[in-house]
Amino acid sequence: MKTRNKKMTREEWEALRYRIEIQELSEEEGGGWMAWIPQLGQGLFMVDAETADEAVSQLETLRRSLYDTVMESGRPIPIPADVTDTTATSGRWLMRASKRLHAELKSAAEREGVSFNSYCESALERGHLVRSCTEAMERLAKETLERTARAIERRAEEPTSKWGGSIDETSRSSAGESSYDPQVLTLEVFAYGA
Repeated sequence: MKTRNKKMTREEWEALRYRIEIQELSEEEGGGWMAWIPQLGQGLFMVDAETADEAVSQLETLRRSLYDTVMESGRPIPIPADVTDTTATSGRWLMRASKRLHAELKSAAEREGVSFNSYCESALERGHLVRSCTEAMERLAKETLERTARAIERRAEEPTSKWGGSIDETSRSSAGESSYDPQVLTLEVFAYGA
């Protein structure tokens, strides 16, 4: 991670673009959304708001307002990794691939009427975007499933529910035994979005 030890101007500080993370808060946590800048530390650069957009906007306002505090601390300032900064890269690298993959890529480039390099760059970019989106969706699904499981567990621990009986009492089978299974219920709630 790059850092900058010398003092920067307010304009330089405000021009920095850091990656922001957001998380939906449960009702027990007060609801709404929390946003923070991991590279700057979750403790100082963290806000919560009613919507994700508001949280991001308030976080950026907070970051800009803390210029004096950050400069007075004397600590090195982490410089965000700017994906548009091409000064540290040449755009060239040597990569080994299987003969089969090389042949398939060359054939696909010829079919599309583009150069081998152009085709490979496009394929890498598409694959990278798909992978990034897939990872983000998997994280969101995992967090949603965990939140749902916690909510169901809390509900199961309540002596009575809104409808006047415990979950065990309202979910008894005709044989008189409890058919409540929190894992099955969790998966059903997640699958149907209820």
